[in-house]
Amino acid sequence: MRVVIMSVGTNGDVYPFTGLAARAKEAGHDVTFATTEPFRSAVEESGIGFHPVDADVRELLRTAPRINRKRIRWGPSSGRALFEAAQNYTTIMVNAFDSMLVAAEHADVLLVASGVSWQGYLIGKALNTPTMGLAMMPMTPTREFSPALYGGRSFGPLLNRLAGPAHRHAVTRS
Repeated sequence: MRVVIMSVGTNGDVYPFTGLAARAKEAGHDVTFATTEPFRSAVEESGIGFHPVDADVRELLRTAPRINRKRIRWGPSSGRALFEAAQNYTTIMVNAFDSMLVAAEHADVLLVASGVSWQGYLIGKALNTPTMGLAMMPMTPTREFSPALYGGRSFGPLLNRLAGPAHRHAVTRS
């Protein structure tokens, strides 16, 4: 079976799935890991096929506006900064779609991490390929913490819960 695992983001978004990829290979599957170039060596050192995805989320995180983690002061500028970060992420992911599609063209199954779940789902539907999400964190709004894109910071129960729909709105309007 040809398995394609898709994940982009930071170390924590990619490295855990190299173990999954290696285990799938041990089970006799032909495995390709579709991720960004900075992770090529880690994937290849695991003995897994690598397919580059054009989406450097780490660069986005390096350049994104910072919010003081100790004292979060909510106001128009901090809300705007978070909204812009979500839109920038969306732009990166839209641009990555073509390389993800190429990676999936001959797959029998797609395993997609939460950061690329929407793209993976759409690609799977378009190619009529079974697709399964790989979430390591809640993907629905919660009172306990904000969406991962916002650094997992707590803005308090009400604002944490509202941040989920705000993030979805920012992502889907691009």
